[in-house]
Amino acid sequence: MTRVATLLLTFAATALPTTTWAQDPASAELLFEAGKRLWLEGEREEACAKFQASYELDPAASTLVKLARCDEWRGDLAAAFAAYTEARKLNEESPRAKHREALGRTIQEALATLAPRLAYVVLEVDAGGVPPVVFRDGKLLPAEAIGEKLVASPGKVCFRSEAEGHEPDERCVELAQGETRTVSQSLKRIEFLGADPQAPPVAPVAAVLDAPAQPGGFGGSSVPRGATQFEVAGIGVGCAGLAALSVGAALGVATLVKVNASASHCDPADFCDADGVRLRQQAGDLQLAAIATAASGAVLVGTGALLYWGPWDAEPSIAIGPRGMWLEGSF
Repeated sequence: MTRVATLLLTFAATALPTTTWAQDPASAELLFEAGKRLWLEGEREEACAKFQASYELDPAASTLVKLARCDEWRGDLAAAFAAYTEARKLNEESPRAKHREALGRTIQEALATLAPRLAYVVLEVDAGGVPPVVFRDGKLLPAEAIGEKLVASPGKVCFRSEAEGHEPDERCVELAQGETRTVSQSLKRIEFLGADPQAPPVAPVAAVLDAPAQPGGFGGSSVPRGATQFEVAGIGVGCAGLAALSVGAALGVATLVKVNASASHCDPADFCDADGVRLRQQAGDLQLAAIATAASGAVLVGTGALLYWGPWDAEPSIAIGPRGMWLEGSF
């Protein structure tokens, strides 16, 4: 149970207050008492807000116990279990012996009552050796939690796993009280289309341009009168480069769109929620693709210009094959 509790605390850390405020025990006590009064009056949501504000000003074990009860009231039993466990650790550091013993008994009773109502889940992810990124109900799951027994609230739980070069996989399961369920995800590798190394080489461009004209086909008569072979090749290569530059520009715009979309999911210090992390990762991938595509386009445009305007001493030899395009000549 100790190992499970440790993983739960790692996973459920977002359920506990994490913002650092200036310590103010006196104000925290006033907020704590206000929360107790509201709880007795049946104003549970308002009471929980007071308890959380009190905890931010003075992280006391007794206040965290109240927050755990708020989680129970909301039905988030896993978060409640995490809060009780953390409260037990805080209480052990209390210098007041009698208060420590009394609150310790209260926490132990709460944990004993809560344990049978919990559910447990083990996530297994196969990404072909690539480290996966896993989200549990939209929240990032620590990599160390994969393959371990995790505490969960009864009900629906969803896992989304992603890995570089693989299609994402999302699975949801319904958990019952006391149930332990294993969720297995196998990410499918994305197959990229590429040139077949066994394919026969394509005939050199010069040979195609010099070939006799064929009805309805390609040949010498298809080249405009007065245009040399490498001028025609330069036009084709340059057009391909311009197309690549256009694609690079489009990818750049898509990068900006992703970055702007992530702004609402990240704070000024660039701490992001799960959607923000995913959008920033997508923006980074798009940025790399935009740079690579634009660079390729610039190279093609330069090559096209060299073919068209280059002062060649001898006509260049151009060939295109499964391993790319190459150019030989002198000027």
